[in-house]
Amino acid sequence: MVSTSNFPGAAVFVGMFFLTIIHEWAKLDTLAEFIRVLIYFIILYLQVQLHRFYVMPLLFKKRYGRFALITVPSLVAGGIVLYIASYYWLE
Repeated sequence: MVSTSNFPGAAVFVGMFFLTIIHEWAKLDTLAEFIRVLIYFIILYLQVQLHRFYVMPLLFKKRYGRFALITVPSLVAGGIVLYIASYYWLE
């Protein structure tokens, strides 16, 4: 059971997951395909959380240089992880 303090975060996660993969429902006919889509979404979600808790506060504190220095490498690294996962493992 999800505690009340974690419920909004869990609801957002589940809601965003369904909105993200709704166009894939016709293709999801096995459990393995569903798990692949879930893992891909989790990778995206982790990158969003990284930006939410560590990168965006820099922008709000007007530390634009540090924000750019962290944003660009983290986006490139996230893109590489998604590419590797998609090309070599998820497809």
